[in-house]
Amino acid sequence: MAVGAGAGVAVPVAAATLLFVPSLPPANPDRNFRAAVDPRRIADVITRPPLAYTTAIAVLCGFTFQAVSSFLAAFLVAHRGLAPSTAATAFGAVFAISAVAQPVNGRVSDALSRDAAVAISVTLAGAAIATLVFVPGTAGIVAGVAVLGAGISWPGPIQARFMDRLTDAERGYGFGLLRTVYMFLAASGSVVTGAVASAAGWAAAYGLVVALLGTCLALLGANRALGLEL
Repeated sequence: MAVGAGAGVAVPVAAATLLFVPSLPPANPDRNFRAAVDPRRIADVITRPPLAYTTAIAVLCGFTFQAVSSFLAAFLVAHRGLAPSTAATAFGAVFAISAVAQPVNGRVSDALSRDAAVAISVTLAGAAIATLVFVPGTAGIVAGVAVLGAGISWPGPIQARFMDRLTDAERGYGFGLLRTVYMFLAASGSVVTGAVASAAGWAAAYGLVVALLGTCLALLGANRALGLEL
């Protein structure tokens, strides 16, 4: 039924696009496609220290996002004993709060710095997950859900961090390449979290996520403390 409902929306939208959206000439008809997939060009972008560092931060945060989006509801049912409907409501609340928190964190990023905004998000997310794992009772669930929603608000500052370190000419190609790399690597969050939960339980699985967020915070701190300017 769900697939049919999706098709019921997708097919008319595709047909309307073909019928009513005018075709446009290519913006860069003379661009050399081979240059875009040149291994040396790709390597130059992804191994540049500030960009490689930002990619590592993005992977750690993205791993956490995958762990939350894939398994939070199941975790709340299995580890916290919530009814599936209640767990689904809590899951939705996390992302509703995140939708409000992301533009706020973007303002923090502009007012303070990209790293400060990411560090605040990472700290909140780590504290929230630890609360959900270890703090008993309804208060632990409510506090964990609310703070987690505020915590997973790092996409804007991280993506802005990439843009700050790319030249104007690189921003289209470079950002697309780096985003592909970090999203591909971060996708392992679903597999790893599920595997650890199956082998050692939910506390271990989400404990790993908290440890990775701690690693992210340590990287941000080292960059600032050592003046690396990455």
